[in-house]
Amino acid sequence: MPSAITRDMAQERGGTAVSSRELNVPEHAVIKTLVMEDDRRQPLIVLMHGDCEVSTKALARAVGAKSVTPCRPDVAERHTGYMVGGTSPFGTRKACPVYVERSILDMPLVYVNGGRRGFLVSVSPATLGSMATGPAALEQLRNPEAQVSSHYFIEENGDILQLVPEHRRAWHAGVSAWKRETD
Repeated sequence: MPSAITRDMAQERGGTAVSSRELNVPEHAVIKTLVMEDDRRQPLIVLMHGDCEVSTKALARAVGAKSVTPCRPDVAERHTGYMVGGTSPFGTRKACPVYVERSILDMPLVYVNGGRRGFLVSVSPATLGSMATGPAALEQLRNPEAQVSSHYFIEENGDILQLVPEHRRAWHAGVSAWKRETD
């Protein structure tokens, strides 16, 4: 089940190294969300271990492009809606394909950006993949065996679906408490 890591790491810049230190986890488990563009200026997102580099030449070959380059911060923000340093692979402004370094999927737990600087979400890589698109996320949130849910789900067209009645407890991110019930 995903859990929100809410320690405020936004005050100190340093990316995955700072996050790793503050969370006391290996930097290899802290995943960078990188916004790139191909030679046709189409955005794509790459998830990479915090202690590793992306080979843009190998990535271009893998995605069938002539070249792939990192976006300038203003372009990355325009594509995703997130400030650089707080980019999440979920809920981007534009639909972007997400490419995941294969070895990330072998890890038991990883930490990805939750949409703002210093806010990381711990998640199993299996859940990470299953939440990549709106329909996949909705299916996962409706699956009781996944033990992840939310009270509401906002579709891309703006429709709001209630998944769990408000008087019931949803499997939200991380350790929580509700009406004196804790986990």
